[in-house]
Amino acid sequence: MFKPVFTAVLVASHLLLSASTFAQVKNDAGTEAFRQGNYVQAQSEWTALAEAGDANAQFSLGILLLSDKSGLKDEKVAMEWFAKAAALGNTKAQFNLAEGYRRGVGLEKDMAQAVVWYTKAAEANFAIAQYTLGILHETGDGVPKDYALAIKWLQLATDQQYAEANFALARMHALGEGTDVNMRLAGLYAGYAAQQGYAPAQTYLATLYLSGQGVPRDSTQAISWLMKAAQQGHARAYVWLGNICNDGNGLPVDTTRAYVYYTLAEKLDVDKELQGSASRFKFGLALRMKPEDIQKATQFANNWIVGTQPPLYAPTYAIKKPQPDAAKPAAVSK
Repeated sequence: MFKPVFTAVLVASHLLLSASTFAQVKNDAGTEAFRQGNYVQAQSEWTALAEAGDANAQFSLGILLLSDKSGLKDEKVAMEWFAKAAALGNTKAQFNLAEGYRRGVGLEKDMAQAVVWYTKAAEANFAIAQYTLGILHETGDGVPKDYALAIKWLQLATDQQYAEANFALARMHALGEGTDVNMRLAGLYAGYAAQQGYAPAQTYLATLYLSGQGVPRDSTQAISWLMKAAQQGHARAYVWLGNICNDGNGLPVDTTRAYVYYTLAEKLDVDKELQGSASRFKFGLALRMKPEDIQKATQFANNWIVGTQPPLYAPTYAIKKPQPDAAKPAAVSK
């Protein structure tokens, strides 16, 4: 049950859309108007600057026209503004234009053009573009599979502390993609990503500590990393915590707490296969539990909120309101 596994590789696929992605323009009245919900004013402010050739304003207009909440959504025109900003060297616009071509948002799908614009942004040291190119070449998604290129782009992204890229390199070293299988390096890169707060890496690193692959076997470290991932709402971390409580793995067995963890994984509803596993594990536990223990565990799970401290592992069990954990993982440098 404690064999480390990777979830399916997901190619980065997200346009930069939030207000936090706005580049500072000469006159930030548009940004302030957007943040206050005055989208028509934001459009007016940015249009004047964009038509005068301000790439940051052009990018911001594109963001505005992709926003569902603005009431001004027009994907085709948004991509036109991204194209103008991209031509002027705006890396965020280049990335969004690439995403538009790859996903067919406001444009006809064109993987060749997507790669052109991902590459321009990546060569300008834009980490998410470097990461995306790495994953595309690792998976062969619309481009020739090329592990050497994948490692090149992912390594460049890790140099900028891009957590997902660190985790991708952990996966490649664990699976022997373009390199010999090296669990020590897999653990090292997973550790970088975990310390940067990336929940999938925290869960994977915990499984390495449970199995002793690439790192010393250490149940305490494993639980610590699983708790960090669980606090972020990572469903797989809850399943592993449930497994530990159910099987012991050198620790006291606590079926009631295991039931809580499986219920939390089931509630998150982000992975149907994982959700099904949690449901089956929970059903098996229920056959061995007292009705009052099931009620107690269900009460706790129903009161839990993503982002609050999950129930700490302990031989005894008590219902109490979860408290936020203010501790943040520290960034690391290599």
